[in-house]
Amino acid sequence: MGGLNPPLNKYGVLNTKVIEFVNLNFLLLTGKIYITNELIIQNSYIDKLTLDDCEMGLVSFHNCIINDLKIIGSKLQQWQFINCSIGGDISNSEIINSKVVGGSFKAPIRESKLYNFEADK
Repeated sequence: MGGLNPPLNKYGVLNTKVIEFVNLNFLLLTGKIYITNELIIQNSYIDKLTLDDCEMGLVSFHNCIINDLKIIGSKLQQWQFINCSIGGDISNSEIINSKVVGGSFKAPIRESKLYNFEADK
């Protein structure tokens, strides 16, 4: 998947699944991405995940390592990071109804709006 845009069906919708033990290095997400159900990514390693001017909801990461996460000018709704190690940078974005539970979150959030964003220790 790395370096590619995700495959959409003929209606422009990403058919979601539970994805496990996958390498999503260099994945770029842009534009408005519609999904059928919650996208669950678990037990995976992701290096250089970029969301640039992306609008997407219902994504959940479980037990993942995400290095160099870049979220720029994006609107994310109902994203969850459960027991993940996250590093990167978030800027000029909106994060709505999202949460971080466990793990570590070392991605500065700059010039962004957070609505109902929860993070525990």
